[in-house]
Amino acid sequence: MILVGKFLDDNGVLYLWNKIKSLFVQKEDGKGLSSNDFTDAEKTKLSGIEAGANKYVHPTTDGNKHIPTGGSDGQVLKYGGSSGTAAWANPEVIAVDDALSSTSTNPVQNKVVNTALGNKIGTSARGAKNGVASLDANGLVPSSQLPSYVDDVIEGYYSNGAFYKEATHKTVITGETGKIYVDLTTNMSYRYGGTEYVKITSSDMVAITNAELDTICV
Repeated sequence: MILVGKFLDDNGVLYLWNKIKSLFVQKEDGKGLSSNDFTDAEKTKLSGIEAGANKYVHPTTDGNKHIPTGGSDGQVLKYGGSSGTAAWANPEVIAVDDALSSTSTNPVQNKVVNTALGNKIGTSARGAKNGVASLDANGLVPSSQLPSYVDDVIEGYYSNGAFYKEATHKTVITGETGKIYVDLTTNMSYRYGGTEYVKITSSDMVAITNAELDTICV
């Protein structure tokens, strides 16, 4: 519309300027224009968020659960009864013995076992000087480990260079050095030399006569 014969005075300019400003938003420093519209709903939503709040939600699946509350000094976390759960409990205490026992099923301290083993007799001491005597298959101490003097006199029946347990000469007696063997048939004594029996009593002795006894008994 063209108004002929009209002019715009000061009041008209001010009025027109205010009309123009009412149609636009005043620009602020540091802010630019955007093609996106900001709705009242979005403004209301943002206004309802507390300062410093966030939208993070901690997962509750296995492996992401928090340590349970409670517990006390010395306790440990144990299986809670289902997958991904835990519970505070006292640790299992294993009793350890400080002495050897024939009835206890508890573990034993290493130093106790070591001390006991330190008192053992080594296998190298069997049959050795300042050691202990060994036993043969019959549970007897071998004659080689006995003192050199004669300990035993063995009786048997001598025949053809061997001693037997029976008068019928069935069971041979094994000769041992350092033993005295007496023939029960002749009362003769023998010493075993390692390969043969050596007679140690004379066979030419005869019984004393009554006359000789009379001279002794005068």
